[in-house]
Amino acid sequence: MHDVAVGKDDVLHFVTWGGGGWGDALARDPELVCKEVRRGLVTAQGARRYGVVCSEEGALDGAATEELRSELRSTREEPLPLFNRGGEMEELLANSLAETGLPAPTPPLAV
Repeated sequence: MHDVAVGKDDVLHFVTWGGGGWGDALARDPELVCKEVRRGLVTAQGARRYGVVCSEEGALDGAATEELRSELRSTREEPLPLFNRGGEMEELLANSLAETGLPAPTPPLAV
């Protein structure tokens, strides 16, 4: 489910993986990326896409993170857009496992 009807006083809570695409991925707070690993939203391997090195349990390796980010910055194209949706929804869902190490999210449950 990708479109959810929302009424007055409804509360929606979305937890997404990977920082949602806002801004420069290499500027994301490494501790927050590691928190996503601890929550199971991103794997340790997936965190490396944001230039963050952490253990499978989500413990940050600060020195390795700085080294990886420096390497990634030196090889990427500029300028980066402020917001990158990553493509159409079907493409995002199809690529979820390969890009994050996790299966695509499931539709929300009505409670």
